[in-house]
Amino acid sequence: MKNKKMSLRIKLTFTSIVILTSMCILLTMTAIYSASVITNSINSLLPGDSQYIQEPTNSYAAASTTQSTEAATKTFRINNITVMFILIVAGSYMTYYFSSKALKPLEKLNDEINKININNLNVNIELQNTGNEIDQLTQSFNTMTSKLHNSYILQKNFSANAAHELRTPLAVIQTKIDVFKMKKRSMEEYDEFLATIEENTVRLSGIVKGLLNFTNEQVVDMSQQVNIKEIVEEVLYELEDEAIRNNIDISLKGNNTVVNGNDGLLQQAIYNLIENAIKYNNKDGKIEVEILQKDNTIILRVSDTGIGIPDEMKERIFQPLFRVDESRSRDIAGSGLGLTIVKNIIEKHGGIIRVKDNIPQGTCFEVIFKNLK
Repeated sequence: MKNKKMSLRIKLTFTSIVILTSMCILLTMTAIYSASVITNSINSLLPGDSQYIQEPTNSYAAASTTQSTEAATKTFRINNITVMFILIVAGSYMTYYFSSKALKPLEKLNDEINKININNLNVNIELQNTGNEIDQLTQSFNTMTSKLHNSYILQKNFSANAAHELRTPLAVIQTKIDVFKMKKRSMEEYDEFLATIEENTVRLSGIVKGLLNFTNEQVVDMSQQVNIKEIVEEVLYELEDEAIRNNIDISLKGNNTVVNGNDGLLQQAIYNLIENAIKYNNKDGKIEVEILQKDNTIILRVSDTGIGIPDEMKERIFQPLFRVDESRSRDIAGSGLGLTIVKNIIEKHGGIIRVKDNIPQGTCFEVIFKNLK
């Protein structure tokens, strides 16, 4: 049989009653003891006085005074004990009443919290304007549910996008297999079939690899001194052939700048940024890579003359598997996780990444590092 837990109101009332009772008893006992000391002092003085010994009348008066003192002391004790019980009862009731009133906003908050579920995480609980910790608790709870809602939506979109991305190459492979099995094929058709299978297998592999990179939280060395310009030069060398195939002109401006971080991760982030600028650029387009140092920050700017990103989608492009142009993205190899991985890496280095339009055409990504050498 489970023990029923006491409510906070009962606990608070019980604790207050114990404290109140202890204080009342202590105060009453102190008063009674003090009265007894005073009475004894008076009684000890009366018989010892020389005047009372010499005259019988005075002795009688002294005895009468002693009796009166003892009676008054007894009455004082009874009155103190009576008042003590009255105070305990009255104090207990007032404690219960005022604790109930004080805890009412908390009970209301509890009722509102119990109404929250997965379908209304974005609904904020109204502040009760108590001016105390209840409002702070409500605000903290609203902040938490807002983060949970955003995380839930992100996870939901991620699952849907991941399923869509994985389904497309699998559907192509399955369709090709079904059609290919209908009749005998020539060697050329076999070659074409294998090429299709290989292309979609590579695509699936890229998606899976991107997902693993995105969810990889292993500890890495972040204390290396990394030269940003040297990394950009290495990336441009690696992407030189792809840029030439698309007739993309790439320029690099800036001096050597050093940040503390991980060389491999930063190279991967910069590679993804510049590769995207090539993929989503127009033929005969341009890419400008600029490295700036302002105050205590280093800014890496990658600008292209490509298709651009609509304003309403600028915040969503860093979500896993989100694509701005679905029709064109199907013709461009990639997992759809490039910018998500970039954002994750930059944030691990204490930096931020933002996107804006490249005037008059294209997109500009800015990476801002704050942890300088």
